[in-house]
Amino acid sequence: RNAAPAAVLLGLVGGLEFVCRTLDFRAIHRKVAWAAHALALTAATTAVLFATGLLSYRATQSVATALGLALVLLS
Repeated sequence: RNAAPAAVLLGLVGGLEFVCRTLDFRAIHRKVAWAAHALALTAATTAVLFATGLLSYRATQSVATALGLALVLLS
């Protein structure tokens, strides 16, 4: 039930890590690489909090939207 935000967040974790490694952020911009990893960790943590019921659907959707925009800005 309500798996959509969790699926988006897990996709963001993979997407952020993929973009970070594909564009080799670590070699180009260490701070951007750090930010991408921090955003991936935030997405994973949010998915866990949502799955355990500690975070509402609305809050989870808001975080997923913000992180999705951050992924676009980073890449």
